Amino acid sequence: MEEGGRKRGRLSDLPNEMLARLLLEVSPKRGYTFLALRAVCRRWRDLIDDYVMPRRLLRLLTHEVCDLEAIQARWPSWRLHFRHNCSGENGGLELSRVKPLCSLDMNSCFKLRDVSTLPRVYHLSLRACIELRDVGCLGEVHWLDLSNSVRVTDVQALGGLHSLRLDFCWVRDVSALGGLHSLSLRHCLEVRDVSALGGLHSLLLDLTWVSDVSALGGLHSLSLVYCQEVADVSALGEVHTLNLSHCKRVRDFSALGGVHTLDLSYCGFGVTDVSALAGVHTLSLRCWNDLQNVAVLSEVHSLDLQGCHKVEDVSALGGVHSLDLAYCSGVRDVSALGGVHSLRLRHCQGVQDVSALGGVHSLNLRHCPGVRDVAALGGLHSLSLRHCSNVRDVSALGGLHSLDLRCCPNVRDLSSLSRLHTLKLHLRAPGTRRRKKNATSFCHCGGRR
Repeated sequence: MEEGGRKRGRLSDLPNEMLARLLLEVSPKRGYTFLALRAVCRRWRDLIDDYVMPRRLLRLLTHEVCDLEAIQARWPSWRLHFRHNCSGENGGLELSRVKPLCSLDMNSCFKLRDVSTLPRVYHLSLRACIELRDVGCLGEVHWLDLSNSVRVTDVQALGGLHSLRLDFCWVRDVSALGGLHSLSLRHCLEVRDVSALGGLHSLLLDLTWVSDVSALGGLHSLSLVYCQEVADVSALGEVHTLNLSHCKRVRDFSALGGVHTLDLSYCGFGVTDVSALAGVHTLSLRCWNDLQNVAVLSEVHSLDLQGCHKVEDVSALGGVHSLDLAYCSGVRDVSALGGVHSLRLRHCQGVQDVSALGGVHSLNLRHCPGVRDVAALGGLHSLSLRHCSNVRDVSALGGLHSLDLRCCPNVRDLSSLSRLHTLKLHLRAPGTRRRKKNATSFCHCGGRR
């Protein structure tokens, strides 16, 4: 069959390997199951049995427990992932006859109260089960998500789990959870005492009223985003990954020089000395409005200074691997940054001369109206000139891998860009106003292989 001069292909024309991959990606939300797909034809049946079965993975959405039992009887060695949106008090299904599952997803089962009849499950998600109260029988689950199950208050029986999520739950006592590997307590407003959680690997306490974190110095990963009561972080110097974003009461960061990945965004009010953070590998100081001297951060691997308006001299940061200077309105001279691997200069209104940045791998100059000459940037891998309204000549950029020229109205000649792998343009119908509904984003992928 031909349409518009082009021959239309059929699924039966695909090789077995490609068809098997497509079968694996079939969305269960459309009502298809592997049992139904096996009945299409002999070839599909053989592909599912021979190609899909060795993957030992099945994603399933069904409303009939008989389908689940039939699949378990047909392929007893498969690890089954079962997802069900139910309305009954017991989940809408009689699951007690079902064999152990790899994962069971029963999110938003609003009337679910009794989970004692659930089969053995490795990975269990009960998010937003708002009538659920008693979870004492779930102590043998490996990974459990109870986020937004607001009536769950007693979690003493869950201390043997590997991972537990209790986001937005009204849990108060978490003393029994010190043996877990990872725990999420985001927006658990009743939690105050976390002294028993020092043995965890990963802990999320975002948007809580916790104030004392002195017992958490042995964690690998700790997130305290918007913890407004936290002031003393001197005990957290050995944490590998630490997020203190929006912790506005924290003023002393001198003990955090040994942290590997540190996010201090929006919490450096009045702080100007960051010499103690020179040994951090990945550092974010986003929106530190009083920061000026960043020369001491020359050894940092990845540095985010977005929104630091008073930073002007960045000549010492040429050895940084990844540098974000977006919205740094005081930066004008970037001649020393030619050795940076990834450089973001978004909305740096004072930057004009970028001739020294030819050695950068990835460069973002979005909304830099002062940039006019980009002839020296032909050796880059990726370049964004979006909203650089004064750029006209892009003939030297034909050797790039990807180029973004959206909203560059003065660029007319694109003949030299035919070999780019990815080219993004913003097309607008002639004579129309600059409104989003009249503009079209166009992405061309082609050229070199």
